[in-house]
Amino acid sequence: MIKTIAQFAESFYKANLETLTRNYPGLRESRLARTLCDYMGKGPEEAMLLDERDPLFSRLLQGEPLEYILGEAHFFTSRFFVNSNVLIPRNETEILVEDALGLIKSRGYKSFADIGTGSGCVALSILCEADRPLSALATDISEKALEVCAVNAFRHQCRFPQGSEFQMKLGDRFQPLEEKVDLIVSNPPYIDWQEDRQHVHFQTDQYEPKLALYLEHESYEQWFEKFFKDASERLNQGGALLMEGHESKLQELKTLSLKYFGRAEVKMDYTRADRFLRAFKED
Repeated sequence: MIKTIAQFAESFYKANLETLTRNYPGLRESRLARTLCDYMGKGPEEAMLLDERDPLFSRLLQGEPLEYILGEAHFFTSRFFVNSNVLIPRNETEILVEDALGLIKSRGYKSFADIGTGSGCVALSILCEADRPLSALATDISEKALEVCAVNAFRHQCRFPQGSEFQMKLGDRFQPLEEKVDLIVSNPPYIDWQEDRQHVHFQTDQYEPKLALYLEHESYEQWFEKFFKDASERLNQGGALLMEGHESKLQELKTLSLKYFGRAEVKMDYTRADRFLRAFKED
């Protein structure tokens, strides 16, 4: 049976409404239609052969993230290549980019590092939107994640301010960072495997890289203590650390960070949940 993509999206959505809305909270028929159009490279009124044997539909019914199906995610002002080796960029993480750009402008920062860069969406968005050339280093413990980052860097480097520099290095946390920088940004793993995993949506837990999501409960505090200590040592005086974190842990992490930073504060996300830690290396 031949239908347009819009007609097929409507029938598929209605026939599988319960499964689709469970797998993709908030999914609307219009979003499903756009996904099909992007996947097939056609407009909504173009005809398609109705064939539910296409792997796309089993992937949808299994709950695979739409971004992995399409190989693309929108973040800040750009589209980024993504696959299952990197986290899917979230809207709230855009606040991290906004804060970084604000500090770069107000404090005249010239260099930054993105620790645990994944797809590179944070570092590359900062470079693309900065009002001056910057020297940037992106690190990750996963070689496959850096391969994704390299694709995105190639796609977006034409938008960097002239004179900008971008490097990628493999390694755990700050190990690859040999020189001090003015700013550190990071969206590290911050979900407590034992305490908080049960609250994570199955789609995230099943499909996204666990190395980028979880930390063991017994080493959680020690992991971040080393993180803050190393961050402080690799920042220039007057520098700042901007970090995303878990809403139930950030107040404690703020206290921990003050062992190594002169000032720290917690900032909320769009839902008014604690989401970001801002720590400053000041006298």
